[in-house]
Amino acid sequence: MKQMQKKTKRRLVVQYFLRKLKLRMEADKVNSLDAVWLSIYSKDELMDIIRWAYAPTVPQWIQFDKMSEQELLDAIGDDFYILAYEIEQARLDLHQTMKVTPKRVFDTLVQLGLETHYLMQKPIAEWDEYDSANYRALSHKAGNPTPVFGIYDSAVMEEDKYIVTTPPPKFFNTEREAMDTLAELIKSGQLKEGEAKVMML
Repeated sequence: MKQMQKKTKRRLVVQYFLRKLKLRMEADKVNSLDAVWLSIYSKDELMDIIRWAYAPTVPQWIQFDKMSEQELLDAIGDDFYILAYEIEQARLDLHQTMKVTPKRVFDTLVQLGLETHYLMQKPIAEWDEYDSANYRALSHKAGNPTPVFGIYDSAVMEEDKYIVTTPPPKFFNTEREAMDTLAELIKSGQLKEGEAKVMML
């Protein structure tokens, strides 16, 4: 990828620092919780964080209907869980952008004021590569995260993919580009089968 789009580059930089911070917070084991979260998160959002943090089962002592926002925040217990939750949500949002649905196309075009755009009427099953590229550009313009793909050592885990620096991955605009490049590296003998894999960022 010769010219990475500014928004995508910024997202990768933020994800890198968030994961470095998460590792540091995990190692420090310092229990602290900033009261600022009460002005940022609604009660429903705090409950979502608790459900995520305590999955698969929220303990019986946490009674959503009887607890104040401060008590819910106390039940979360540590800024680390807020950070980990937001990192997970960003990952899920990114995976959702890969699923082009009629509703996602509709919402994106309406957001951009393009209700009469031809993609609004064209069934997704009939899209060609031009249509897909057109939608990716519009989706990016609407502020949706734009995924890129990297070739990584097969031992790299999902949670470490943003902070791997040796060797740094080369980024590609599409999964197909990355897969084709990986296949070429294997064919040319630069890599062995199973030595590397493609991951979405």
